[in-house]
Amino acid sequence: MKRIELDTGVARQLCYSEPPWFSAFVEMAGHGWSFHLTEIAVSELIAALYRGSISEEQWKEGIMRLEVILGKIFPTLPGKRDLFHLCGLIDEEDPNKEFLSEEFLAAYSIAMWEVMKTPLPEPNVEIRIFFRAEGKTFSAPFRPEQASIELTRERSKWIEEMTQEPITNFDYEKSVINSKRNFDSWAKTDGLPMSLKGDILAHARAEWERRLANGYNASSGKRKNDGIDFLLNFTFMWPALLVTTDQNLRNFIRGLKSYQAGWIFFPQELASVWIAGNLAEPDWST
Repeated sequence: MKRIELDTGVARQLCYSEPPWFSAFVEMAGHGWSFHLTEIAVSELIAALYRGSISEEQWKEGIMRLEVILGKIFPTLPGKRDLFHLCGLIDEEDPNKEFLSEEFLAAYSIAMWEVMKTPLPEPNVEIRIFFRAEGKTFSAPFRPEQASIELTRERSKWIEEMTQEPITNFDYEKSVINSKRNFDSWAKTDGLPMSLKGDILAHARAEWERRLANGYNASSGKRKNDGIDFLLNFTFMWPALLVTTDQNLRNFIRGLKSYQAGWIFFPQELASVWIAGNLAEPDWST
């Protein structure tokens, strides 16, 4: 499946100028590869716009370039729970399952991208996003400050989860096995097990537990985005490649013992692999 997720830094580069790799991305889009903004990228871009680190003119330039390459379906990618359902999670008891179908999630994604293409509302002003799916019209609230609130919430959840007594007698392989077992115990699918689709999540989790066993401090100011970066591992489940400008993130993922570890690239790196004719589609069976 020719899917590529774009991290925040990649999208921000497109706000400032047209990078050398952009023409290769345009060519890839013309050859069946679909690009998508991660949910984290959407939140961080909106937050950056409203705090002034991206100007309105830069925002328009970035949106204009992204419009050329983003997929017509799912220009923005849903978050964790929604992404699980896109990857085949079956949960008949979920009271919100009506809002988790692929058609519903795709319609919301397209509507959200349309909002980003138009002048965004003033701070503290709520607008409604309208879209149709499965023969019905739906609406959802949108407030620009919600992006920063969501990012802060995810950072706090990570700190809470990772602030505990150091793990003793840590065993990496046992951690991976336990994570996969827990994964499959609740994430039922109609095909390949979720532990295979999300293999990298188990390995990323084990690596963070290893660091926790060695004194990792999630509350450190230098580590404030670790939880945000961890969420990007979920994009590989779709399956999809991930493009980032974050060297630490790329090195972290490339260093994991997962078959999906090679699915992350710098923008120019991805362009070069594509031009050389060596870019393989992400596949759960590899």
